[in-house]
This record gives sequence, C-alpha cells and structure tokens, in this order.
Amino acid sequence: MRPAQLIAKKRDGAKLSEDDINRFIQLVVRGGMQEAQTGAMLMAMFLRGLEQDEVHWLTRAMMCSGETLSWPMESRHLVVDKHSTGGVGDKISIPLAPLLAAVGLKVPMISGRGLGHTGGTLDKMECIPGYQPLMDAAKLQSVVNEVGCAIAGQTENLVVADKILYSLRDITSTVNHDGLILSSIMSKKAAEGIKNLVLDLKVGPAGLFPDVDRAREIAQKFIWLSSNMGINCVCVGTNMTHPLGSCVGNSLEVIESIDFLKNRSQSRDLHEIVMSLGSCLVVSSGLRSDDDSARRCLEDALKSGAALEKFRHMIVACGTSPETADTLCSSREDCYASLPTATFLTPVKTSRSGVVRNINAMGVAELCNSLGAGRTRSTDSLDLSVGLRITAHLTQSVHAGDVVAELHSNSEPDDAMIRQIQDCFEIDNTIDSMVYPDIILAKFQA
Repeated sequence: MRPAQLIAKKRDGAKLSEDDINRFIQLVVRGGMQEAQTGAMLMAMFLRGLEQDEVHWLTRAMMCSGETLSWPMESRHLVVDKHSTGGVGDKISIPLAPLLAAVGLKVPMISGRGLGHTGGTLDKMECIPGYQPLMDAAKLQSVVNEVGCAIAGQTENLVVADKILYSLRDITSTVNHDGLILSSIMSKKAAEGIKNLVLDLKVGPAGLFPDVDRAREIAQKFIWLSSNMGINCVCVGTNMTHPLGSCVGNSLEVIESIDFLKNRSQSRDLHEIVMSLGSCLVVSSGLRSDDDSARRCLEDALKSGAALEKFRHMIVACGTSPETADTLCSSREDCYASLPTATFLTPVKTSRSGVVRNINAMGVAELCNSLGAGRTRSTDSLDLSVGLRITAHLTQSVHAGDVVAELHSNSEPDDAMIRQIQDCFEIDNTIDSMVYPDIILAKFQA
C-alpha cells in the first residue's frame, strides 16, 4: 500500500491492520515517506484515534525499528526501569537508579532532556564534569552489567522511528494523544529489554494529569500495553502541586540528589517518592515479597552508603574522573565546587507571617526558565547553574522577614523578580498548623 493510501485509510476512520502499521513505520525509517506525509498520518491518528490493538502494533513496530538491548539469562528478571511524566524539581531518577543497583537490580535508565516547565535528567547529569550520557548500546550494556545502573540518553540506533515521529509530533501539535504517548514511551522501555517498570504519573497543576481520575485512565492503558509487551508495570500517581524536593534547577538538583544519597536530605517528598517507586520495583522483580520488606531493604542500602558508592561507580564508568567522583561523594565542605555555580546567590525574604500552605510549582518553573534553567524550544541552550533553593517548606511556620528561598542567578535580580518568587509562596495567617499534603495519591497495577 502506498503512503497516500495508508494516510487516507486512517483519515477516513478505518482501523489500521498490523501490516499497515508495520508498513508505515518501515516507510518512516527508510525514508519512503515525505515529512509532510508522516505529519499527515500523525494528524489522522490524532483526530481519528487509535484502537487498543493499533497502539500495541505501533509500539511493537517502533520497538523493532532499531536495535534492542539484551541481558544475560540469569539476570534478565532483575532488569528494571522507571519513567516519569515530568514535573518541577523532579530529580527522582538520579538517586533512584544507584539505590536500586545497590540492592541487586539492573537499571538501564534511558532518560531525556527538559522541555517546557519540566526538567530533563540528561541535562542534570551533564552538570557532572566528564559524565557522558550519550553512549552506544554496547557501552550502556557494559556499564549496567558492571555497575548495575546507567543513566543515559537514547542511543542512536534505539527505536529509530520514535526519534523521527516525536520531532514531527512536536511541530504538528500531535504530542498530547494517549496512543502516541503510550507507543513512544513503551517502545523505548521494551527496547531496553526490561522486565519490570514503574511509572511516576505526576498529578496536579504542574503535572501531566489534572486529577487522579485522569491518571487512572492512562494507567490502565499503560498496564494493558506493558503486559502485551512482556513487561510488568506498576503506575504511581504522585503530587505535583508544589515543587519536588528543595531545589529546582539543573546543578542544584544534582547537589540535592547526591545529598540524598549521603543521608543529608530533609526533603520529605523526595524521600517518600524514591522509596515508594523503588519498593514497587523490588517487589515486582521478586527480590522481596512485600512493600514493607522492600522499603527496609532500600533504607538499609541508603543508610549504609551502598547507594552512594553505586553512584560514584556509575559516574566513573560513564566518564567522570575518579578524583572528581571521590570529591563529589565526600563530606568535604567544597565537595560540589566542580559543579556549575551561579554568580549571584540572593536570599528571598517573605513579607508575611503564617504557615506555608502551598508553593506554586508552575510559578517556580516559569521563574527558573526565565533565568535559563529550562527550554521553550528543543534547540535552546541552558544555563546549568541557575535555579531556586527552597528553604521554607510546606506546613512550616514563617514570620515576616524570614528567608523562604535562595535565588541562584547570573545577573543581579531586580525587585520584580524577588516579588515573583515571594508570590509563589502561599502563606496562611489564619491557621497555626496544617497536615502535610499526600505525596503518593494512588497506585495502579494489574
């Protein structure tokens, strides 16, 4: 069937066959479809929708459009990964990967770059001197087999079709379609050769999903598709009303992540989400039989320093010098001196007294992006050093004049920028205390 006939079939509302979808992906990868035709097919899928079988066939065809990773038979059941739908201050992958490796799991964590209000794990890892997240499949497999984990970018020959389709989805406004989202994410996870997956579904004003009901709807689709791709999937809905952790900004989030591995972090939500997602994978892989024993296992690996040692080993295996890695993982006061650092560190004081009821995640993200911490277009360059460190957390009582945040910038902030940060803090003077908002909102599994 010619490209125009395939497009017309979906345009007119017909269901594509498995052969049709395989043909479409072959044409895309081999250059047999003009860019305009591929865009037209994506728009037809977007407007006419994709049935469950079509999404499954599309995912499998995309997975097979490039090389796939393979693992030794004896450890195949231990190969796991995590995916997040993206949020503000979402640095979970950085401490989670070495923590999972420290308890015996294998984690080929293929991550992406930031776009819009969500940060990207690859951008954060590139703050670490020498770290090379872009590697071929052989190198990725070697690091995971040796260390137990690697945080890497999508390899050049992995899921080739997704690279082409995703770039066109961006410019044709066909990104936000369940079937296309599912096939993009799951084709990459299946190509990794993983057996167990946890999905962090961000719920709230700064998350992909406005409420738990919408998260449940997409979770059910992910679980069905994962099962048909031979992957055991658990979905966890997490709160994205306020920024995750204490820091927003690439270098600052790396520091917070390493501090977490050093048992220095005081971020309640960071700890809870890392442990909750990690427990799901420890149980689903069969290392432990229940969440409580899985969490104890993870807590032990964190407190003993085993997770920090895995992180050190991982960054050395990915290009960082042993001397730099040792310093980053040390208790020296200047241990983070090698990371990008902003010129101006400005304390931000509140003019109000009361209890911190909320911190506007979207407001914080927009502020940090205006400094250069994020992208509005995929071609934008980043300032890895800038961001915001939050010092007054949810449920905390503050008084007028207290410092609630520290701004890291490379130009001196004006009064308007300081007010913008102050306005992100919702401080209630009518209450004396409040209960910390739920961090884990829901858990979905087969």
